[in-house]
Amino acid sequence: MADGFRRPDPLVFDGNIAENWRVFEQEYDIFIAAAHSDKPARTQAYILLNLAGSEAIERERSFVYTAEVRAPGDNGALITPAESKEDPECLKKKFWDICNPQTNITMERHKFNTRCQNKASQPYALQFYIVERNVQPLLGLPACICMELVTLNKEVHQLSVNNNANLPHQIFTEYADLFKDELGKQPVAYSMKLDPDVQPIVRPARRIPLAMQTELGRS
Repeated sequence: MADGFRRPDPLVFDGNIAENWRVFEQEYDIFIAAAHSDKPARTQAYILLNLAGSEAIERERSFVYTAEVRAPGDNGALITPAESKEDPECLKKKFWDICNPQTNITMERHKFNTRCQNKASQPYALQFYIVERNVQPLLGLPACICMELVTLNKEVHQLSVNNNANLPHQIFTEYADLFKDELGKQPVAYSMKLDPDVQPIVRPARRIPLAMQTELGRS
């Protein structure tokens, strides 16, 4: 029975999110130990989501749960168990990750052999970076090229200008109004209304482009 025990406040994703999660996790552990220690892990996981609130439930929908990893062979030993939203410890780790964003730090460089699942099952020596965080491994461009997962087209296409000798003349003719020396004007009358309650501010004059200084000096 949870009667008489204070429930943790919902998890807040504003402000110091890392501290918010630390407080929520601590209060959740106390609440479970005091009121629901006899409940199975599946129930405790759903209690966590219920107490965390609607925003936490929505964020949980974006979590990626990895499948189990077994050693090669028909009866390979279990290396890493599958992740599940019905495991409260797994949920706490997922929420800790999003509440404590970290920058991946390269700890050490090693070269490992990996196997490409192609027709020939050819092994490739690829370089991986070991980081101090549980993240999904990614293949970079050099590895993808090495494993022939992607190819680069070495052909360079260049636009020939031999048949466009009149292009500058065409541009000057079509957009002649943009290349005139005189100042233009709006084709309609524009009325500017000022707010009398606004405090006027004196701004410095804008710089005149060098190409227009001589023409403006004559006027």
